[in-house]
Amino acid sequence: MKQWVRNNFSVVEWVIGGGATIPAVLVWVLTTGGTGALSLLKVFPVFGLVAFGLMWSHYIAGMLRRWSGYERHGKDIYWKVSAGLVLALIILHPVLLNVSLVQAGLGLPAASYFTAYGEIDGWFLILGTVSLLIFLSFELHRWFKNRKWWKWIEYAQVVAMVAIFVHGTRLGNETVVGWYSVIWWGMALTLLFAWVYNWRYDKAHLPRR
Repeated sequence: MKQWVRNNFSVVEWVIGGGATIPAVLVWVLTTGGTGALSLLKVFPVFGLVAFGLMWSHYIAGMLRRWSGYERHGKDIYWKVSAGLVLALIILHPVLLNVSLVQAGLGLPAASYFTAYGEIDGWFLILGTVSLLIFLSFELHRWFKNRKWWKWIEYAQVVAMVAIFVHGTRLGNETVVGWYSVIWWGMALTLLFAWVYNWRYDKAHLPRR
């Protein structure tokens, strides 16, 4: 099995990414996208779901790469495509929401969050905004990935993933749909397993920074 994964790693990455993306789009179509005329407020949730799924696929693929012994030389096509798509989606997701709230006359963020979603859920929207800023900080890896303090940016990505999961669980209409909630929580559990596995592997095999 290890050898098969190692020899077909590119295929494995695309299958994992598709396995996370297709159900996200499907549940959105069934719950929101297929009801009446589309609007920014109806479209923005699917961007968040797909972005989370693709980021999840990066951690799972990283675990399988370590487990199988696959040696990546540079960034492969899946990484380039999915990473670029994630960056676009995590920006579009809040932008479309904020534009919708402004068009509805609810004002600018963050005040509009509490007006539209209430005193409690407004904080879960802010949690999403904080997570976005943490995710965007990873784009600095082009210049700082070899610095000793960079590991803290990587640790912060884990915190942001947890925050986004909480954000989506609380606010997402899609994440409470029976069959998709199984996938949603399954991603959370496998993500936790991947983090532990990757951390233990790197601690044993990589030089300390």
